[in-house]
Amino acid sequence: TLVPIDLNGEPHVLAGVTDVTDQLEAQAAVTRSLREKETLLKEIHHRVKNNLQVISSLLMLQSEQMPSERARELLAESVQRVRSMALIHQQLYGVESLERIDLGDYARTLAESLRGALAPHARLRVDASVVEVTVDTAVPFGLILNELLTNAFKYGLPQRGEGGEPTPGRTGEGFDIVVEVGIVEERIRVAVTDSGKGPPEGFDPARSSGLGLQLVRTLSRQLRGKLELDVDRGSRFAVTCPRGPVRWSETSTEGVP
Repeated sequence: TLVPIDLNGEPHVLAGVTDVTDQLEAQAAVTRSLREKETLLKEIHHRVKNNLQVISSLLMLQSEQMPSERARELLAESVQRVRSMALIHQQLYGVESLERIDLGDYARTLAESLRGALAPHARLRVDASVVEVTVDTAVPFGLILNELLTNAFKYGLPQRGEGGEPTPGRTGEGFDIVVEVGIVEERIRVAVTDSGKGPPEGFDPARSSGLGLQLVRTLSRQLRGKLELDVDRGSRFAVTCPRGPVRWSETSTEGVP
């Protein structure tokens, strides 16, 4: 360090030398430790993903032993729920920040995966902003989205008219199912719209006994959110919850088949 001083009216410079080797070595040790912990956390997410894949494979093997078609179907749904959780850990393994996961990117990947498994010819659109959430938020949202998408691909595709053409749906020209993820009025919103015939008259999602909607209701309450159903030439299930400590940006992308 150099400090100007005045001695008897003459300018001088006071010079000081400090050995900072210990400080630099301590900083380097902290940096190495942080990198090691990040590597370890990524490895943990990778192992969790692998373990979840093993569980899903075991469930699939078990389903082959089931004499009932309904039992096999239920196990297949459980397999997909496990895979939706594994996908979160897979994404965390491949990103720099282990604190946040982009819900929009996750929705695109999950929607494409489910379409390939359940309805390869379905016309899908995903409108998703970048909504970064913690793992604790991403897991219930992932399960909610999995249930809503599974229901849409299985029961919400457009019906055929007398001429064999699909009847007009509510999703817009050219698409059967539309997924939306973003921020509306300071709340996270996830919506799945289909072009099917819709639920039966008088259907109330709050009273449905199906496991899928029971999960959606329970997880929505866990997120302090609200489940809404709008029926008009198809169905739109939407879940909104408080933003909490999430960071987001309004860059919208669209995934087209």
